[in-house]
Amino acid sequence: MPAHQQLSFDSLAATGATEEACHATPATETMCAPVLRYSSPWPWILALAISSTMWVGIGWLVWTIV
Repeated sequence: MPAHQQLSFDSLAATGATEEACHATPATETMCAPVLRYSSPWPWILALAISSTMWVGIGWLVWTIV
């Protein structure tokens, strides 16, 4: 019998229930952590800004050297 029951994403969204992700450890204890949902877009925006800045800097270096 599987340790985890398969759940549909639609059922969680429809009921508004909060779920915990549980993982079985070798000692047969389960560790539960809250499921990451509705995360903020700011880390993605920050990563995109840093990446863009780095690429512009590399492009500027190549442009000035050549």
